[in-house]
Amino acid sequence: MEARLLDPQRFTEKIMTLWFAFLLGTLFHTQLALMPLFHGIDVAEFHTHSYLDLDAIYWLMLIFFTAPMLAVFGSLFNPTLRFLQVHFGLTLLYTVLNLAHLISDIVVEVPPYQITLIPHLRVKSHQSPPEFHVPAQFLQR
Repeated sequence: MEARLLDPQRFTEKIMTLWFAFLLGTLFHTQLALMPLFHGIDVAEFHTHSYLDLDAIYWLMLIFFTAPMLAVFGSLFNPTLRFLQVHFGLTLLYTVLNLAHLISDIVVEVPPYQITLIPHLRVKSHQSPPEFHVPAQFLQR
């Protein structure tokens, strides 16, 4: 049982599954914010004030989505100790950013359906990941 927990392939699968759960939750969260478009409401005016630079926000969102995808590729193609250390720092950064985002959503009084997604994903991410296997040639160093 202990050997299965320390199996590098299982560890890589778990990391990838958690990042995919995070990315899907973030995409869903973003899609909920875009729902006013379907009702003819301008999202830029609905969600922001006129003084915010939306270009900067969109670039930050792109970076925020891209880093987990790079973490997935890194855990698949470069499962070294140095990568795991960098990856741990990335997860700490994302934890702090997500907590700050949650607190700001509560302070600004974001609709509850947006906030309930976070604990739902937290519970789902601790369930057993689906079984899939990474080909051995990708895990060789």
